[in-house]
Amino acid sequence: MSQNPKALIPVATITATMAALITGQSAVALGLGLISWCLLIPEKSPYSIKRLAGEYRRQAAKEAFNNMDVVGFGKRWIGHQAEVAMIEELTNIHDTKPWLVEVLAKTDGGAWFIAEITVTGLKQAQVTKLHQITAEMAKELTGRKPDVYERFFGKPEIA
Repeated sequence: MSQNPKALIPVATITATMAALITGQSAVALGLGLISWCLLIPEKSPYSIKRLAGEYRRQAAKEAFNNMDVVGFGKRWIGHQAEVAMIEELTNIHDTKPWLVEVLAKTDGGAWFIAEITVTGLKQAQVTKLHQITAEMAKELTGRKPDVYERFFGKPEIA
């Protein structure tokens, strides 16, 4: 009978946790219990460490965008006054490396732009680049998502 080695790791940590509790090693039991919890909670669960870390990173990126207030291209770009059209993740949010995300948005004045945001760790985020784009470029980018295209440019003609 062959066992999946990955399936044995949570069982081993639970067994070691119980042994530490029985022998009175509460600090060891607490540490092993935390490890067991992390291994047994599925990724889709609201209590998953990966899921919680992703939520922190998303919130940090959102705050960085909303707090953006820069002058570039002869205009002032204020994040909280712009309407977000699309968000594209350039790297995996669960990697230990910085998470890179692009936000396509339209200002109240009708100007389109892409803000590149870098999130390091869980809560440190900043807008690292700003690209002004034309409405035609925005049409092309939103064309990948018909519902977004329709929201900003109206219903396209059927081919």
